[in-house]
Amino acid sequence: MLLEKRDIGLVEDDPIMGESIAQRLVLEGASVTWWRSKQEAVSALAFRQPDAVVCDLRLGDGSGEDLYRLSSERGRTPPFLFMTAFGDIDQAVRLMRAGAGDYLTKPFEMSDFLARLSVLAAAAPVGRPDQPGVSPTLAALLDQVAALVRAPIPALVSGEAGVGKTHFAQLIHNRSANRDEPLELLDCRAFGAELEGRLFSRTGLLDRGGCPTVVLRDVGCISDRIQTRLAEWLRGSVPGLRLLATSTAAADSLLASGRLRSDLRYALAGTATEIPPLRSRRSELPTLIATLLAELGNGSPMPTRRLSDEALAACLSHDWPGNFHELRARLSKAVLLSRTRTIALADLFEDSAPAVKDNALTPLSIARGDAERDRVEHALREAGGHLGKTARRLRISRTTLWAKMKRLGIEARRGSVQKAEHPD
Repeated sequence: MLLEKRDIGLVEDDPIMGESIAQRLVLEGASVTWWRSKQEAVSALAFRQPDAVVCDLRLGDGSGEDLYRLSSERGRTPPFLFMTAFGDIDQAVRLMRAGAGDYLTKPFEMSDFLARLSVLAAAAPVGRPDQPGVSPTLAALLDQVAALVRAPIPALVSGEAGVGKTHFAQLIHNRSANRDEPLELLDCRAFGAELEGRLFSRTGLLDRGGCPTVVLRDVGCISDRIQTRLAEWLRGSVPGLRLLATSTAAADSLLASGRLRSDLRYALAGTATEIPPLRSRRSELPTLIATLLAELGNGSPMPTRRLSDEALAACLSHDWPGNFHELRARLSKAVLLSRTRTIALADLFEDSAPAVKDNALTPLSIARGDAERDRVEHALREAGGHLGKTARRLRISRTTLWAKMKRLGIEARRGSVQKAEHPD
């Protein structure tokens, strides 16, 4: 089999085309993850790197080119095989020059498609155990998501405020067979006594079964009466309807404090997932920050920002009491405040920056990017800003040099080199 033990990502919004390609790749021995939109792929590629990505150039929520460039800006990009219509060939060629991999025009022969994809995937080692930016904690959480997708049972998701409990529940729903159906999110604290009618009335969500996934936020705030009815409902629940609950306190803590009935606790928490705080998952921060900065800069004339070494070291030392919500808020504000492509320490922490710990080392990907930027700038200065001479000094083509300068935010002028700094 041409693709045995290979990990292939597929980005295709056409269900017929996607199903056909995915099935053939599986027959060739590949493990296939099918993302049905650009945004799904952007989020997934932040945490894992397949051996190769098959991507349609035209997607419903963007383009394959946008996806490739966002992935490239993170500094680690799998080879892309683009599928394109005849009119998109110029765009595909432009991407090849930027290092994308290969492209095919539609319609194409499956044998040609498989041959080209196998060449791209062959460059990756087989059976890589880890993905950059994926900590053991995150890997375990993603495994639990996969398990809950396969078995549609109720679950209780706990963790501090801001760790992403609702996002975890949304992820389970988005990957389930009912992904195209609505998800209903109910804040138990806000609904109070009205929650019972919302769930159990003649038109209630649980009795009519019109919503495949119901998420109860802050389940420990539910009254004893409603908890009793929920436990009874779970013992004979409607097929195809899943109930998920979240809490800032762990299941055992809720039980010990009397905020959760034991029958509901065990009905819900047959699968109990606790999401650790961000301070215990520091190794994920560089990838998470890069992903958020790419999303926050989407559609902005300013190139995607990066953190200065000092700012990144401070992030790795900060305890993040507000977890993911605090991280996103700080980065959002920094993107607005920063007048350059590089976000400084003061943009993130205005009053008191966290003390940098000795072991808060600059990640290898950041250090590599800084070293590459310094080398290109030095070569440009020696060549007086002449691109042809600079390319020869670096032993790369002019096209590759131009792509590197754009990615690194460098502008060349005869006799000088400047980092690209654009006003907001």
